[in-house]
Amino acid sequence: KASQQARTSPSARRRLSGTMGSIISAPLACAGTMCGSLAGSCGATLLCKCCSCMCTATSKVASIAYISMIAVFVMFALYTRYDGGDIVIGGTGENSTASSLVDKMMHMAIDQGIHYAYQGQVCDSSYKGGWIVCCADKCGGVYSVYRFSFALFSFFAIMALLTAGTTKFGARMHRCFWPVKIFVLLGLLCCTLLISNDFLLVYREMARYASIVFLGLQILLLIEAGYAWNEKWLEYDEKNECEGSCCGWRTAILIASLGMYVASLVLWILMYVFFGKEGCGAQLTITTLT
Repeated sequence: KASQQARTSPSARRRLSGTMGSIISAPLACAGTMCGSLAGSCGATLLCKCCSCMCTATSKVASIAYISMIAVFVMFALYTRYDGGDIVIGGTGENSTASSLVDKMMHMAIDQGIHYAYQGQVCDSSYKGGWIVCCADKCGGVYSVYRFSFALFSFFAIMALLTAGTTKFGARMHRCFWPVKIFVLLGLLCCTLLISNDFLLVYREMARYASIVFLGLQILLLIEAGYAWNEKWLEYDEKNECEGSCCGWRTAILIASLGMYVASLVLWILMYVFFGKEGCGAQLTITTLT
């Protein structure tokens, strides 16, 4: 009877619950540690597989992928151009919850350290205690567009060096390793945040005149594509047994040619309207020549 009372006493129940808690918590703690290790191992394996995956694509798919990269960067550049602003993680202003002198000293030390790290940022005073990724002078306006442009320029300059010549290595670099390419491109974009706006002004002036060579190459490619397109449709027309003057492929060639002439004339006029302002002699000259 005394032993039964001892088992049912509050102290005995507390000891029993503490023992049961220890028995249950030990395997749960081990399971949590193992799950964390397994998750880390899976993440590292996934990263290694992505970096080592060739992910070979055909030439046509590779061209579409490169065009998609440019299109995505252009869309984000336009967004940051007109709606970009400060990018800050955290930073809600001054801390009003510090109740003791020690807490206030701790928060003051953290704020001073962050201020020292971001003292070159123009929006430092607006986000106390926050991690400033970049301020609006870099993440918004025309300078954000220059950063997207410089990242693309650096990426394709590297690709031009790696794919120079008709080699097997160059073909692989052109058509393979897409996860690595995306990682490098995003890394270059992040690195542009470390570049000053003064350097980007120099890059803008260099790109303005170097782009004339690029436009010339693009015009040659368009002419070559036009000739290939015309020859293809002529080949289809020769295979067609139609003898009249209004056969399908001949009519399509004439309609396509007329439509392109009209579109070229309309775009030419629009360029004069939008870029041919007073005092823009260089723009008028380039529009006339190209």
